Amino acid sequence: MLIGIVGLNGSGKDTVAQYLVDKYSFVHVDLGEEVRKELKRLGKNYKDRSEMREMGDGNRQKFGHDYWARAPLANYSPKNNLVITSLRHPAEVDLIKSKGGVIVEVFADLKTRFERTLARVKASPGEHGDVGSFEEFKMKQDRELKDKDPARMQMSKCISDAEYRLDNNGAVGNLEKEIETLLSKIKS
Repeated sequence: MLIGIVGLNGSGKDTVAQYLVDKYSFVHVDLGEEVRKELKRLGKNYKDRSEMREMGDGNRQKFGHDYWARAPLANYSPKNNLVITSLRHPAEVDLIKSKGGVIVEVFADLKTRFERTLARVKASPGEHGDVGSFEEFKMKQDRELKDKDPARMQMSKCISDAEYRLDNNGAVGNLEKEIETLLSKIKS
């Protein structure tokens, strides 16, 4: 089974992926982590979201809009379970669909995502960039959602292309029930 996960910062994409890894032995590839690895390799600031965006978009422009999703899918077999998180461009979504995968949006409201992101930064100081104020968080989200340049991140399009949606505004137990319901739908 192949699942691609889209969602805004702090929505719970990696929480869903970790559940699939733990319960169903999925392999998880986080495209955001792939961008961070490339920034680290080049000696750049891998914690800065703007730097990540520039690296992600830059490599998409140089090597194709589906660049970040190609490597994890190169040896994919439908016999294996693979979940890819942090899709940022419709070409990545299309590539996953072309391999028989499904796209799932993980949704949480803005305030919830801001609070989760703050908690993540506090729990692992030095591993994540500065979240900034609520207004700054919202401005970054708006920039990610509203960019019309087809060579850049296209979050609105990725979200609208999702075939399924998981609501992650509640407790983890609620999300896990939604994941189980989703898997039943996908398998049928």
